[in-house]
Amino acid sequence: MPRFTLLAVGLAAAAAAAAGRAPEEYELATVLLMRHGEKTKASGNGLSAEGLARAQYIAQCIGHDGLTHATPLGPVRAIIASATRDGKSHRTRDTVRPLAEARGLVMDDAVDKKDFAGLVRHTRGALAADGAVVISWQHEELPSLLSDLAPDLHLDGSFADWPKHCDAAAWPEPKHLKGGKCYDLVWRLTMHRRVGEHAGAWTATGVEALHMGFGGAASSPCAEGFSPLPPPDARPRLREPDLSDGWDGASASRLMLAKAAWLVAAGGGQ
Repeated sequence: MPRFTLLAVGLAAAAAAAAGRAPEEYELATVLLMRHGEKTKASGNGLSAEGLARAQYIAQCIGHDGLTHATPLGPVRAIIASATRDGKSHRTRDTVRPLAEARGLVMDDAVDKKDFAGLVRHTRGALAADGAVVISWQHEELPSLLSDLAPDLHLDGSFADWPKHCDAAAWPEPKHLKGGKCYDLVWRLTMHRRVGEHAGAWTATGVEALHMGFGGAASSPCAEGFSPLPPPDARPRLREPDLSDGWDGASASRLMLAKAAWLVAAGGGQ
């Protein structure tokens, strides 16, 4: 799958240390962009039975403090769903309501689905270091939302449109669903910001496409992108760059490099 350079933050800090300058410190966070759950003709403005099961699956798999491939830096700390227009679909809210309940969070559902600038403001305001923001939205708007959240990234064609099909490995979408068959995809956006004396705004560092791994039931085993990460002592060791000739106080640089490198490793093979 396409992947953009997530090591840039750590490498820039490491280069500063190697040049004898105090490294800049950065914070990292993630944003998960997902489509609302499944719908059928009979489900009206709500979710179908499959969509309701997916909503429970999402809460089961990322509604805790543990780390997953989709949330490798820290747990979900904020949830945003598009506002419900009068008499229109409330599926985006229904998809993440169980997650909000599991996390004890108040869902932000004040932004209209076409208000991309408003969503960017709400997302940046909700971001927190080592945490994740989950955004549940209409699939046709997600490519534009991604572009507005990550204007500095050179996105390739795979992010230009939401795919028509994206079955999980364990479960093909039923043929009776309405509105396309791609519900399992998640776009994971990595954000960073400079902290300290020269603090900056949150900026996109990279994006990757993952799968939720939904198996068709609320109790499906958490799989693919929603599978848990191994405990820290079982993770592969990451070799740090040789900074022996640089500044001795490069711990911040090394920490950010390790975090960025682990984020790449965590998403590998999905």
